[in-house]
Amino acid sequence: MKKESIFIGVLLLAAIFGCAYVYKQLHQPIDLLEEINDIRNNSPSSANDRLQDHYSYMETLETLKASGALTEGIKYLDILIEKNTDHKSVYQLEKGKLLFSMDNFKHAIESFSAAIRDSPYGSPSALEWRAYSYINLKDCKSAILDAESLIEKDSTHWDRYHQIKTYCDSISRLETALQ
Repeated sequence: MKKESIFIGVLLLAAIFGCAYVYKQLHQPIDLLEEINDIRNNSPSSANDRLQDHYSYMETLETLKASGALTEGIKYLDILIEKNTDHKSVYQLEKGKLLFSMDNFKHAIESFSAAIRDSPYGSPSALEWRAYSYINLKDCKSAILDAESLIEKDSTHWDRYHQIKTYCDSISRLETALQ
């Protein structure tokens, strides 16, 4: 019995060391410095190219906005929305922000709605901006619905919900006082 226990113990140890050896061979540690140098030296992938293009597009948009060429910025975004499906919801959101800044709230709502529809995550930012557009049109019911959707998507947005609700309550009190 004692010899069998020793034999089983040795067998188990051999199995454990064997598994450890195989695991080590399959999972060699990664040399991060070597990996970074490979990335620097190799040409970027097509996904990397698309991301670099996106950053370039956003820089151009920022230049147009900084120069006050908002209408040209909207035209530029329309081209990007047609051309680029990878970041379509981002471009819709940016278009909505430009329209909002031009007090064109109805078209801003359309753009924010498209951003929400095209985003895989429902674009909480577009929901918030759309809610503020509704507030500017004094459609507090729709604004509150967007604010509720905002916290349903991400419960960390309670502060934004509260702010939207406060604006709507203020508008209601003002309208009541004016009647």
